[in-house]
Amino acid sequence: MFDRETSAIQENYVAEVLDMKQAGVEWVTMISAASETVKLLRDMRTQGFSPAVVDLGQQYYGPELLAEPAAEGSLVTLSIVPFEEVVSSPALGAYLDAYAASAGDGAPLPTALGVNAFSAGLLFATAAAALGDDLTRENLLGQLQTITSWDGGGLHAPANPGERAVPTCFAYLHVVDGAFERLHPAG
Repeated sequence: MFDRETSAIQENYVAEVLDMKQAGVEWVTMISAASETVKLLRDMRTQGFSPAVVDLGQQYYGPELLAEPAAEGSLVTLSIVPFEEVVSSPALGAYLDAYAASAGDGAPLPTALGVNAFSAGLLFATAAAALGDDLTRENLLGQLQTITSWDGGGLHAPANPGERAVPTCFAYLHVVDGAFERLHPAG
C-alpha cells in the first residue's frame, strides 16, 4: 500500500507519481478537487505511469475530468442515475429540468453532488410534510429516523438515512473517448 498526503493545492504531482511508479502501484485513487486530480493524471501520463486502475469518486463526474485527455480509462463511482441515462429516470429528468430553469445562463453543468443535495432537500421536505403543523427540530429529526428507504424518487441508489446505513449499490462509469460510459453493472 502506498499512501501519501499532499498539500491542498500543489503545483504538480511529479514526485508522488515517480514514487508510485517506483513502488509498482497498480491502483490509484485520490480524494481532492477535480482540478488537483487532473494535475495528477497529467503528471502520470507525462511520467509514463499507467496503473491498472484509476478509481475516482462521484465528485469527479463532470466536464472537468472529461476535458482532460489523461483521464481516459479512469473509473468514476456513482450512486446517482448517470446523466447519460436520463431517459430511464423521470426523476432525474425532473431534476435536470428544474436545474436548467433555475440555474440561468452561464451556470455550471449539474453534478452528481448536486443531485445528492437535491435529494437531501426532498428528504427534508418529505419529513417536514409528514409532520404538518407539528414541525419542530426534535420532531423533524424523529421523523427522519423513520425513513429507512430513500432513493429521492428514483434519483439514486436506495439508501437508509433513518438508520444511517451506508448504501451498498453503486455504478462504475469509465472515461472512453472523452465521455462517461457505464462499465458496471451492465445497463
